[in-house]
Amino acid sequence: MNYILGSGISALTYALFNPEYQIITKKIELPSSDSFNLSVKVQATKENTMLLNILGLKAETKEIPIIYNFDGNIKNALDFDEKQRLQKLKLGTLKTNSNHFSGKIVFIGEKEKQNKQHTEKVFDIPMSKIVSELYNKCKDRIIEKEIKEITTKEIFFGYNDFVPYSKIVSTLPAPIFWELWSCGSTNPYVGNKPLFEYKPIYTSIFSSAPEEILKESLIYWITEKYIRTISDGKIALIEGNSQEDTENFVAKHSISGFLSSQVLPFGRMSYSLDNNSPAPNIQFLGRFAEWNPDIRLDKIVAKCTSQLAIENIWKEQKSFQSNFLNFSELNNTEEKQRLTKEYILHLYSQTDQLLNAINWKFYKDNRPIDYNKVSEQLIDIFKYWLVICIIWGVEPDEFVKTFNSKSKIVWDRLKEGKYK
Repeated sequence: MNYILGSGISALTYALFNPEYQIITKKIELPSSDSFNLSVKVQATKENTMLLNILGLKAETKEIPIIYNFDGNIKNALDFDEKQRLQKLKLGTLKTNSNHFSGKIVFIGEKEKQNKQHTEKVFDIPMSKIVSELYNKCKDRIIEKEIKEITTKEIFFGYNDFVPYSKIVSTLPAPIFWELWSCGSTNPYVGNKPLFEYKPIYTSIFSSAPEEILKESLIYWITEKYIRTISDGKIALIEGNSQEDTENFVAKHSISGFLSSQVLPFGRMSYSLDNNSPAPNIQFLGRFAEWNPDIRLDKIVAKCTSQLAIENIWKEQKSFQSNFLNFSELNNTEEKQRLTKEYILHLYSQTDQLLNAINWKFYKDNRPIDYNKVSEQLIDIFKYWLVICIIWGVEPDEFVKTFNSKSKIVWDRLKEGKYK
C-alpha cells in the first residue's frame, strides 16, 4: 500500500492526482482563517488553472501589487545581494548594525507606488475553499491516526499497531519526519542536535491601519527588522520574526482593530541544508517537507502531473519491450550486463543517425535541417536509454529523485566556483 503523510494542501493535491494513495494524518483540520487566506495566494498559472477546473471551481483573476520598502527606498525587485541579505534577515542571522539598514521606515506614496511597484496575478478565491474541495474529493481515503515511528518497511501507530508500505510521500515538515524516522545512522538527528534551522512567524490581523498598509498589496518592510504586510483592502496581516517585532511595528504605525493572532512554528526556514529522503521509495513533497520556501501550489501540481506523465512513458515502453524481453526473469547480473551492452550498441547507432541529421561535417555545405527528423532521432535515443533503465529496475520515482539529487550537486558545484 502507498501512503501520504500529512493533511495539508500538498497532501490533498497529491492524493487527488494519485488515487492509489491513502492519507495518514493525526487529525484533519481544514483551514478557514483570515490569516491563512491572506498569506497563501493562488497564483494564476496554467497548473493552478488546471487544478481549479478539476475541482469545478471558477475564479476571476486580479493583480496584487508587490512592493519592497528597502530601508526607505521603494523597489519592485531586489538584486542578488539584497535577496541574500533579505533571506538572512528573515532568519534573524544578519546583524542589525549593518550600513544597509538604518531602521527607518518610510511610508509609500501613491506616485512612488505607480512608478516602482510590480504585481503578481492571482486567482480571486480563498485558499480555504480550494482545500475544502480537495478534502471532499479525497476524504474516503483518509486514515486518522497519530504516527509514532517510521521504518524502512512499516508505519507504526503504537505497539503492535502498524501498516506495511510500498511507497511514502511525506508532506510533514522535515524536522517532524526525521523525528519519526528510526533507522540508525541515516537519521540526521544525532545527539538531539537537529540539522534544520527555522524560526517561527508571529502574525496578527487588524481591521484599522493607514491606507498604505490596508490597501490591497503585499509590502516587504526591510529595515533593521523584517516585517511583511498583506492586505485584501479590508484587513491587514502583519508578520514578523517575533511578537515584539510585530507589536513595535503596529505601535509605530498606529495600527488598531485587533482581530486575531497566530504563531507558525516553522514559518521562516533555511533552505541551505541537505534534506534528502532516506530511501528510494520515500518522497518529500511541499515547501516544509522539501525544506524549500520557493515551493508553491502550482509547483506541487506540476510535480504531480509530470510524475504521472513519466510513469505513463515508463509503462508504455515496458509494455512494448515485453514483446522481446521477459523482465520478470531478469534476476541475474550477468544477463543484465549482456543486455546493457546490446542496447548501448543500438543507442550508439541512433546517436550516429542523429549526427547525420545535422550539419556536422565542416567540409560540406550546410543543408536545411529537418527538425522533425532530429526530434524523431532524439526519441529513438531516449527509448533505448529507457530500456536500459527498465532492465536495471530503475523506477520513475527513483529516476526523478536521483535526477533532482544530481541536479542539486551540480548547482552547488557551480555556486562554489568549481565549474568555469
